[in-house]
Amino acid sequence: MSLADWHLCISSGIKDELLDLGIKKSTIFVIGNPVKPVSSSKMLSVHPVVFVYVGRLMLHGQKNLHEMFLGLKGLRSDWQLKLIGDGPEEEITSIKTELSDLKIADKVEFFGWRSDPWSAFQSATAVLLTSKYEGFGMTLAEACARGIPCVSSDCPVGPRDVISPGKNGFLYCPGSVKDLTKCSSVLSKHSVSFNQSIITDSVSKFYPNQYFSNLRNIFRMFLS
Repeated sequence: MSLADWHLCISSGIKDELLDLGIKKSTIFVIGNPVKPVSSSKMLSVHPVVFVYVGRLMLHGQKNLHEMFLGLKGLRSDWQLKLIGDGPEEEITSIKTELSDLKIADKVEFFGWRSDPWSAFQSATAVLLTSKYEGFGMTLAEACARGIPCVSSDCPVGPRDVISPGKNGFLYCPGSVKDLTKCSSVLSKHSVSFNQSIITDSVSKFYPNQYFSNLRNIFRMFLS
């Protein structure tokens, strides 16, 4: 890796990891991932409160749904959770067992794998991500492109590049169920109002026109 002339990173967290390895800062560029803008935003759900998760279904491990379930259980207001994604049969069984043990199984709906996960629902209060680590956080960027605020763990690496607290969602301290519940509660109680245009604009740097323009400028610098 140290023999490369230049390094392109999809998140600032990866840049920090390269710096820790002794890579020169002047050779590292953060480019993110391209995300398509969406012409029609999703409706922000007020009643009922609807949280959405899109991704692999993993109770523990990277996706850490265990933490999500504990955080939502602490909410005093009524809520629903839509799980869009799939996983091994034994993983799904473990998830359903945990939901039953926590007495929140009636609040959670499984949609399975979808080629277009965003078409599985008409409205949402927020998209949730409780990962222990990520590479970029594509789900967060795609949610924001649709005008949906997000609550995400401030995990290594990626979410911090997408989520601007108070502007398009919130970041909570990884491992802190109390912090997750607090952030989710703000949304479930509608204590803060998000502007969908501001949310969609917050990820405009990842929209193809801007993204590839930035990438071309970087390549031109390489060749100059």
